Amino acid sequence: MKPANLIVVATLACSGACFGAASANAQTQDPTVQTEDIAPTQSQPQPLQARPGMSIGVLGDWGGLRPRLYDEGFDFQVGYGNELAWNMRGGTKRDVTDIGQIIVGTSIDMDKLAGVKGGTAKVTLFYRHGPSLNINAGLGLIQQVQEAYGRGEIVRLVEAWYQQSFADDRVRLKVGRLPANGDFASFACDFQNLSFCASPQGNVQGGISYWFSAPASAWAAVGRYNFGGDRKAGYLQVGVYQTNQKNIDPTNGFRLALSGGTGVMIPVEAAWTPNFGGSKPGYYKVGGWVETSRANDLTRDAQGDLTIVSGEPGAPFRGRHGVYFEMAQQLTPSPEGLDRTGLSMFFNATRLDRKSSMIDSQIAVGLTQTGTFAGREHDQIAVAIARTHVNDRLRLTDRIAVDQGVLPGVRGSEYLIELDYRIVPIAGIKIGPNVQWGVNPGAIASARNVVAGGVKSSISF
Repeated sequence: MKPANLIVVATLACSGACFGAASANAQTQDPTVQTEDIAPTQSQPQPLQARPGMSIGVLGDWGGLRPRLYDEGFDFQVGYGNELAWNMRGGTKRDVTDIGQIIVGTSIDMDKLAGVKGGTAKVTLFYRHGPSLNINAGLGLIQQVQEAYGRGEIVRLVEAWYQQSFADDRVRLKVGRLPANGDFASFACDFQNLSFCASPQGNVQGGISYWFSAPASAWAAVGRYNFGGDRKAGYLQVGVYQTNQKNIDPTNGFRLALSGGTGVMIPVEAAWTPNFGGSKPGYYKVGGWVETSRANDLTRDAQGDLTIVSGEPGAPFRGRHGVYFEMAQQLTPSPEGLDRTGLSMFFNATRLDRKSSMIDSQIAVGLTQTGTFAGREHDQIAVAIARTHVNDRLRLTDRIAVDQGVLPGVRGSEYLIELDYRIVPIAGIKIGPNVQWGVNPGAIASARNVVAGGVKSSISF
């Protein structure tokens, strides 16, 4: 084994013990996929020592080691993200909380390593720490003020997969441990509120019980067909993910057994990835899914009576499902890619089945301006607004709960607005002060609105 490979093996062995943590999906090298931005992004030009597509951070080329490892087939992602938040208005008390997540991962080019053309492997670990402001301050919001919260303060194996491409990358097949948002309804995580982060269906009640976004993952397989002569015009893909509640055990992040499965989730997604005028890239995705586990009706028992009255469980059924549309488009020229310079926008819409999901829909829209002032060409100003809607089937149940003193009001829609200024002082570091305004917390119109300040920062090494 070559010396560079020995270093790689030692680093992988050390990753859990030495770093005590890690993460998922570093920024993808595939421009037709928008993976969750768990890892800090590269927002500055790379040093001359960097190879095209190679991850790099504040430590540069690691004294020449990183390019050598990359040439051997190993591209490492190491970073830390932090989210500070405090409530200036709303909640049951004033509080300040700080959470974070550590990332250690590696992508492996099997062609460079073993001569397997079109082969890629990836392993990523992930660790989260810290308390939620939503919980500690009693904000009552449906969506988290700090998106990087949840799934336990443990080291998790988020990705462990192998992908093989065929027919000059026309066809891809990926198998292994996968977070659903790595391939389906993928959306960046530049904002701090969960309303604007990753796959919406993995963030709302009704979806999170089977759509396992990072840091959770499941055994899965994804097949994909790429369109266009350059394989970058769009794609059609389908996946199969095991539904297994043991995969989100908050005490064990390395459970790999298949036992405990209750069904499968089958998502399908089609995407068009145009580049208008050669300088205005974008993506347009439409998708849907079905999930086969046994579930219970949200409000009615097997006799058709309200469960809140009868005390019986909801009527059993199979076939939870949903649909979504996502798009992002560069509005002003940005030859280097989406959000590299100028103005861009996004729009996401998700609909979950009304039979089982407390949240039946969410829409979000936002704008990002990259290059704000003279000498600040990598800084960003961004604003977004989201509407999270509670299933109308719960209205009658809510009225009964209000009469019983369980709820303060009938639920409708929660609105969230976030304004960011993201500072990129040097390559590998981003600091994003933000203000969040939550209207109708918990989707209850009578609830006191929430105003929260935050700072989302990240560093990659």
